[in-house]
Amino acid sequence: VDFALSKAKTTLALALMVIIAGSYARSTISVASDPNIQLPLVSVSVFLSGASPEDASRLIARPLETRLRSVPGIKELSSSARLSYARIVAEFEVGYDIDTALRDIKQAVEEVKFKLPREAEDPQIREYSFAMFPVMNLSLIGSASLRQKVFIARELQDRLEAINEVLAADLEGAPEEVLEGIIDKSKMETYGITLSQLYRAISNNNLIIPGGAQDTGSGKFNIEVPSIFETAEDVYNIPIKVTQDAVVTLSDIGEIRRTFKDYSSFAKVNGEDAVTLEIRLRVGANAINAKTKIMKVKEEFEKTLPENLSIVRTNDETVWAEVMVSELEGNIITAIFLVMILVIASMGVRVGLMVGLSIPFCFLLTFIILKVAEIEFNFLVMMGLLLGLGMLIDGAIVVTEYADRKISEVLGRLEAYRLASKRMFYPILSSTATTIAAFTPLVFWPGFTGQFMRYLPITVFIV
Repeated sequence: VDFALSKAKTTLALALMVIIAGSYARSTISVASDPNIQLPLVSVSVFLSGASPEDASRLIARPLETRLRSVPGIKELSSSARLSYARIVAEFEVGYDIDTALRDIKQAVEEVKFKLPREAEDPQIREYSFAMFPVMNLSLIGSASLRQKVFIARELQDRLEAINEVLAADLEGAPEEVLEGIIDKSKMETYGITLSQLYRAISNNNLIIPGGAQDTGSGKFNIEVPSIFETAEDVYNIPIKVTQDAVVTLSDIGEIRRTFKDYSSFAKVNGEDAVTLEIRLRVGANAINAKTKIMKVKEEFEKTLPENLSIVRTNDETVWAEVMVSELEGNIITAIFLVMILVIASMGVRVGLMVGLSIPFCFLLTFIILKVAEIEFNFLVMMGLLLGLGMLIDGAIVVTEYADRKISEVLGRLEAYRLASKRMFYPILSSTATTIAAFTPLVFWPGFTGQFMRYLPITVFIV
């Protein structure tokens, strides 16, 4: 206190630095409607085309579940099987290191992968957090063909995923495009081709073959063997059977057409078929800034769309973040206004101004600490700030009222505020300590609820 009052210029310089740094922290801090909680869940998913739910459970889920039971830290295992699909979800103890859990799960899956059917796809391992859920959907609707919608949606997907804050833009209602071969059995019999020959010819012409390298003495260069399908023409010209007179290609015994796989997901907007992009943000991304950039990309992209297509925004979770920030700013302004009116009416203009200015200053300092601690701004942080607002006002009023009384007793202003700060330090500290003590148990609340609620007491402590 003595240093702050005796070194007025230094104190003002520090205050100015806090205002600048606090304003920067306020504008750049991560904003989200809900806390980003790391859920203690890891899932293992395996796809096996054509497998019944019973086969998926017996051939996939059971071997994986048997091995995963021995992974340390697992609290509970659950599995489900559907047509062509099986998934095992491992729930770990709260607080267990998720990176260790992922490493142990991956190692266990690798050890048991040889027991899975050869036709099964590689297991997909993923962790769960609130960042997994999309913050916004952009849907393409209109009378255009499905192929045109998917093509345009993929172009929009590339532009959205180029935004720094966007982790991924997942396509829904967009089946994968494939080349479908319709084989004429009579032509196969005419050319003397069996199904095994046909399958072997297609498989052998779609392999990745390492070509190695050749050292010529004057230099070394890699050898590439083109052996995979890159265009539709490659499929048409696959040699199925070679005789002395001619080469029978796939186009000779069947018809090749471009089509789509069966739908794995459907998307509709107001009852109309759509191709939807589910946008997920990176952990720690500012939802409001991300929305601004997404909307800019959307508006620019809409200018290039044909007249029979439009983009619709749905399930916009960033609206809650905008409302939250707007309400906080409104509450702060209202609080400052009301406090200044009451204090000015009862204690004078000087005291009212000092109390009113202390509120935004302390909040800016709080934003600096939140930014440094990498704590995102969510609705629980906002509640903590509003709860701390009462303590800020009480402390400021007590100190300034005491100093104002001493000034009226013909004590100098500098000495009055020095005395007020020292005399009121312990009463204010005791009052603040009781509030902190009331919120301390929330920090040690176990389980998922504890992780969710801890933002509230931490913010109150900082304020």
